[in-house]
Amino acid sequence: MIARYRNSLGILSLSCLTASVALAQSSIVVLPSSVTLTGPRSSQRLLLEAQKDGRPAGDLTARAQFGSSNPQVARIDAAGIVRPVGDGAATITATI
Repeated sequence: MIARYRNSLGILSLSCLTASVALAQSSIVVLPSSVTLTGPRSSQRLLLEAQKDGRPAGDLTARAQFGSSNPQVARIDAAGIVRPVGDGAATITATI
């Protein structure tokens, strides 16, 4: 899924990756899947949600470690709050 963020200088595109877990019929999704931020003070909190059989099964955000492939474009803190820093593209990853 791709989330698009707009800052005052242009559009910042972030790829939010989904991950599969070892449990049968389970997955982890990043929410929201799409968002637009406008201005340098914009921010969006990303959530990691476990799903089982297509239904919500728990919030995993507090257990995740987030990272940005390009911190000059996007930064994300330990709580999953992403902020635009500059123009360009970045991939946000979450590891549990």
